[in-house]
Amino acid sequence: MTVPNDADPVSLEVTGTSLRATDIGGNSITFDLTGWDRLSDPHGFDEPIDAVAVGRVSAISYDFRNMVNIDRLDEQLADTDSAETSDHADCVLAAFEDKRLTLPEGEYFLQFDTTLFVRLRFDGAATVSNRPGECLKISFPQPTPVTFGFKSPVDYPRHEVTVEPTTEGIATGISHLSATIETTTADRVHRNYRGHPPLLTLGEETHVPDPVAEQTPETGIELLVPDRLEALFLAAPLAYYLGARLRPTDVTAPLLRAPSVGIHYEFDGLTQFERDAPALLRRVFFLDQMASWHDPDSLNTREFDRLEDAGVDLDHCADGTAAERLAAYLEFPAAPIDDILPEWPYVMTVEPTVSNVASIPHLLYDLAAIVLPSEHTFAPESDTRRTPDPESTPVTELSQCRTTRGVLGDIEDARGFSALQRGYENRMTHLEQNRAGRTVIVVFGAECDVDRRAIAEQYVPTSTTVRRLDAPTRDELAAAFRSGGDFLHYVGRCEDGELVCQDGTLEPANLRENDVQLFQLDAPDSRAAGVGLIESGSIAGVVRRESESAAPASPTAVSTTIGKLVLSGQSLAAAHTCAVCGENEKGLVVGDGTHRFVAKWNPSAVYVLQAVEDGSVRVTVVPFPVDPVGTHWLPDWSDGKHLTSTPITLEVSPDELNEFLTVIDRPVFYDGRFYWMDERKQLVYPVS
Repeated sequence: MTVPNDADPVSLEVTGTSLRATDIGGNSITFDLTGWDRLSDPHGFDEPIDAVAVGRVSAISYDFRNMVNIDRLDEQLADTDSAETSDHADCVLAAFEDKRLTLPEGEYFLQFDTTLFVRLRFDGAATVSNRPGECLKISFPQPTPVTFGFKSPVDYPRHEVTVEPTTEGIATGISHLSATIETTTADRVHRNYRGHPPLLTLGEETHVPDPVAEQTPETGIELLVPDRLEALFLAAPLAYYLGARLRPTDVTAPLLRAPSVGIHYEFDGLTQFERDAPALLRRVFFLDQMASWHDPDSLNTREFDRLEDAGVDLDHCADGTAAERLAAYLEFPAAPIDDILPEWPYVMTVEPTVSNVASIPHLLYDLAAIVLPSEHTFAPESDTRRTPDPESTPVTELSQCRTTRGVLGDIEDARGFSALQRGYENRMTHLEQNRAGRTVIVVFGAECDVDRRAIAEQYVPTSTTVRRLDAPTRDELAAAFRSGGDFLHYVGRCEDGELVCQDGTLEPANLRENDVQLFQLDAPDSRAAGVGLIESGSIAGVVRRESESAAPASPTAVSTTIGKLVLSGQSLAAAHTCAVCGENEKGLVVGDGTHRFVAKWNPSAVYVLQAVEDGSVRVTVVPFPVDPVGTHWLPDWSDGKHLTSTPITLEVSPDELNEFLTVIDRPVFYDGRFYWMDERKQLVYPVS
């Protein structure tokens, strides 16, 4: 596998009046500058930063899509322009707010979390102005030095740990995966502190590279488990996040201990460990998250307020060591915590074999909870594997479907995805591509009787480039894979695992070059062809199984919903799940179904609309992050912050509906179908 060890995570370019930052995954952000004069003495930052630029500016403009946190470092931020602003003691400005903030002389720190993590530092006075749908503007009364700090949300492994194929060797490797979490404080929940864990490879003896050994934290926490592979797989996510040393011993029940703070927490045997380990990970992670954010002068998340009202005190936790925080969290009662915290949003079923050890770092990077296949499971079927009731409403279905579920290897459940180790490896390779914009390739087989133009045009609003290929020869189709694209949609037939072309068939596994990241094969019995594409270079794709209907005969039977959801920011697995829940799409995802074209920390929501009896519109905002990324979100039209991935219900009056649909930039689901940006106006009268 090619890993870009020497690549710069973020590159900076100043062209004219623009500062543009681009990361290794192709994510970019641009600030428009007035009066830029580059300097060489930047401010410092108290967190990991990949690239820094500093210059004297008179004004900064930015295409504002999310929110900005504004903190005054020398004293409490005061509202000196109360006539033009509402109370902003929380120092949070959301994109949909029409505000003008006057910042008096002081030392300021601004935090944007967009496609890149962006931090700004300056000393002086400033005015921050925002109008919905327009650029955010930061202006200064005189040219002021400003430091821009950028960190990529895209991480990649820089080291490999070799482990011997024994429980002791594998446990040693897992114990060192937390080396890339850059802090042992509660801030470790945040994505910008969590780098990609080192890779695990099998060898004759265990070897930990010196940089990994030096960076592995000493938390004083140990997790002792029975000397069995099953126990190691189940314990891996918890040990990783806690920074615990994982040890296979002769214990009969897993034991979590930290002698320095008196922790001696024994799980109820392997029978319950499969359920209790993810439950404890969920508790520690989300409580760390709220402890990390706690500030008496800032707006808390709704979940924090509910816990505080119930008597759960997190005030003293933020400054504790990893072991001290764990001890406090273990003392808190189950009620009301278990009811208030969000569900864990990523669950992977993994066969506990030596050959699957190499996939563990990829799963832990996305913070997957690991459970065992049914033939290995110790616990009874739990709620973490619940599938939606087919008789439930679309709102309920989508809310239940927000958890990403997969199986490492073969799978029969259409609501999950079938992960392949090669897909994880290909994701690392594609980090080097740095494409500008998104390219879609739509391929129609020789005997495909559909409205090809109409289908291809459906992708135009969601991508930069749409290429159409009609009845290609084998060489032409191979050339399309070689030239590459972000998403390829094939509509046609498969025979014996090969794609049917005008002059024969093309075997995907034998492609010399395949630079297509994600794909959809609209052809029956296309699973083998999809696996072949992953073997030759793709990350993941949607395929059909033999039992499903024949190739579509009309353009209305060809759905572009999955592709458009992916291009809108969903992972492939979430896009497929939305299509299954909302529009009864069929198919199966193979490969790394968690792959997304946007920063993983950013929840890509679906807005589900329902008309209610009083004439108003009930909106359920369902976020679909790949992992519980250590962030909150404040969706349009909401007046509160929430932990991801908590669904939020809003009420919108008929008079507000038009404005609401204009402001949101996410897919809308209503009455059995999805509506896209160019279709929003169709919803105003039917819904209201």
